[in-house]
Amino acid sequence: SNIVELFERSAYYAVFIAITLYLTRVVGYNDIWAAWIGGIFSAGLYFLPTFTGAYADKIGFRKSIILAFSLLTLGYFTLGALPYKQTVLPALVILMFGGSFIKSIITGTVAKTTTQENRARGYSIFYGMVNVGSFLGKTFAYPLRIEWGLESINFYSACMTFIALVVVAVFYKNV
Repeated sequence: SNIVELFERSAYYAVFIAITLYLTRVVGYNDIWAAWIGGIFSAGLYFLPTFTGAYADKIGFRKSIILAFSLLTLGYFTLGALPYKQTVLPALVILMFGGSFIKSIITGTVAKTTTQENRARGYSIFYGMVNVGSFLGKTFAYPLRIEWGLESINFYSACMTFIALVVVAVFYKNV
């Protein structure tokens, strides 16, 4: 779970750091709408885990993580490939659901795969990966944006979440 969290955070922060630029310069929203959309997107990521977490409990960790990374890959790819007002909002909703699944289940995997004796160490490693992923996403976003444009950040994020999807599908066992 630590490696896939690194990929997911790198993907998220790469997009999040440039979302309003993307919405204004590429999609064509004005600054006010871009800020509203970015704010609602962020709020949705923290509101939805209550519901997606309940659904994740029903279908299991492995299926939930696969669903989450599938949604994230689809959402990020759509943002890069179809930067139009008609497709951006549905893509962001897909990302909100994918991200909210991650938020609701990934810490549960740390709890399930650690013991009372090593739980603190497990969470320290997990949050270290969150921070490294955040740093990497923000660090890669700028040169990608300068060299290949704002859409390239979305493709980078789609690649990160697709790699995480493959890692989960191949290596992750239900706990």
